[in-house]
Amino acid sequence: MSKLTQIAAAIVLAGSASVHASNGKLIGVVADPHTSLLGATVRVKGSEFFTVTDYRGEFSLSKLSRGRYTLVVSYIGYGDTEVEAEVVDGKLVTLEPIILNSSQTIEEVVSVGQIFRAEMAAANTQKNAESIKSVIAADGIGKLPDRNAAEAVQRIPGVSIERDQGEGRFVAVRGLLAQWSSTSLNGNRLPTAEEETTSRATAFDCSPVS
Repeated sequence: MSKLTQIAAAIVLAGSASVHASNGKLIGVVADPHTSLLGATVRVKGSEFFTVTDYRGEFSLSKLSRGRYTLVVSYIGYGDTEVEAEVVDGKLVTLEPIILNSSQTIEEVVSVGQIFRAEMAAANTQKNAESIKSVIAADGIGKLPDRNAAEAVQRIPGVSIERDQGEGRFVAVRGLLAQWSSTSLNGNRLPTAEEETTSRATAFDCSPVS
């Protein structure tokens, strides 16, 4: 009885081996003209078999029976591409690199805008300055929901403010102390006379230009 059992087990193993031998495997790479594509979907047309490419753009499809298949490669921003592949019994088939080309065209877009004279002057002043300057126009300040000039100025890159009773008051540049910064009006340096402190920093807690 044990011999019959062994013979039956051998027949089962042989049948299983023949089934695995009849399966083939496809491997390949999906890329565009510049680099490999991560996350591209590769599916077998007319079936539920599919896979996704890894960070190197590589994919593999296994347990495919012998025959000829059509692979459909999809990637957002590219048109679907179909590739013919043939699976051979028990063999690893390496496909040629699948190159996707963008087929989507963007229609002409026309943007019409308007810039205020003060903003034009600010942009040109900043562009043509001999030193590093950041310029904001009165029109731009008027659009901001700031309560005073200090809170409007803090929107310039590299500028921070010191607050007094919750509102911005003194302006600091590049992390330096506020008393190390000077303020000028129409090219004239403004003197300060703080009653509460001995600082020479100018208070910016006045209303911004609207």
